[in-house]
Amino acid sequence: MRRRTGGNIYDRHVVRAARANGLCVAIASVESAREVIDAVARERPTVVLGDSIAFGPIADALPHLPFVPLVALAHMPVRGRAVRVVAAAAHVIAVSAALAREVRTQGARRVSVVRPGCDGVPAARRPRRHDRVHVLCVANRSRAKGVDVLLRAAARVPALQFELVGDVLDPRYARSLRPLISAVAPRLRVHAAMPPSQLARSFARADIVAVPSRSEGYGIVAAEAIAHGLPVVASDLPALREVLGDAGTFVRPDDVPGLARALTRLADPKARRRAVNIARRRALTLPTWSEAERSVVSLLVRSMRVHEHGGDEMPPRGVKSPKRKRQYEHIKKSELKRGRSNKTAERIAAATTNKTRRKKGETKSGRKRSSTRKKKS
Repeated sequence: MRRRTGGNIYDRHVVRAARANGLCVAIASVESAREVIDAVARERPTVVLGDSIAFGPIADALPHLPFVPLVALAHMPVRGRAVRVVAAAAHVIAVSAALAREVRTQGARRVSVVRPGCDGVPAARRPRRHDRVHVLCVANRSRAKGVDVLLRAAARVPALQFELVGDVLDPRYARSLRPLISAVAPRLRVHAAMPPSQLARSFARADIVAVPSRSEGYGIVAAEAIAHGLPVVASDLPALREVLGDAGTFVRPDDVPGLARALTRLADPKARRRAVNIARRRALTLPTWSEAERSVVSLLVRSMRVHEHGGDEMPPRGVKSPKRKRQYEHIKKSELKRGRSNKTAERIAAATTNKTRRKKGETKSGRKRSSTRKKKS
């Protein structure tokens, strides 16, 4: 969790809050199914909180894991084999309502929206006015963040100055950016990811923040930008609209001419002043980190209690007996090992468990039949 990404910032808050609330937290960095299996065997957790960056290895490990409640923390759109994780999870935490809607269509059963906080953003004194309008983009270099789109747009607006802050996540993609960087080099400063206090100085120098992403789960940079009172030009994605509301100027993802036009419009001082006022008002409506921490910790504690009392968070309807909950879980796990989908395994487990309940007179109708026989005899 050392790299400065939105997901890591969120995870650090969760870990700190969980420990402050008396939970024992072990952090495992995994790249393969074997590492997931070994970590679970070593730590013997009461609940597993899986971050979306590790969904691939977790998906491969699912058939080999003992039953432990899995809480899936989705920071970004889920694709490929990672979909199996949100379908198998006892609970999914999505960082935006847009992401929550998406994971529900992928089979997630219980989903809670817990947005990142927007408070505690370090501030720095704004420097004297510079001649050129300064555009800041805080994005690690990966295709999802759309840095190439911004660099192509920068070539179309020679009056603007640009600053790019972020680490290289995809070396091949980073190499493809070199000619684009060279084309705007005199007007562009490129930095690696910065600590919060140094990043605050970059925000203080900026007049506009650009978020040209192709894909976003939330958009924590957009939230930080409006917390600094800066106008934002962002890709028209549901998650970014959710964060920015009327404080954003939106362009289609990959729309280079549209992005260039939007930056040019905000270069006008009057337009920028109006956008700054809207940004400040919008920032006041965003959640705080203490709210986010409280929500996640409460959800983890609830999952742990459910596990300790036996059973899944979603047993078949009407089941109150811990014994039947355990039966349901055992059958469901067996069916998953046979390669059934999560929904099919749940259906089979529920049907079998309810059949046992009827047979033993544990259902309402079963109890009525039993009492009727007694009266007749």
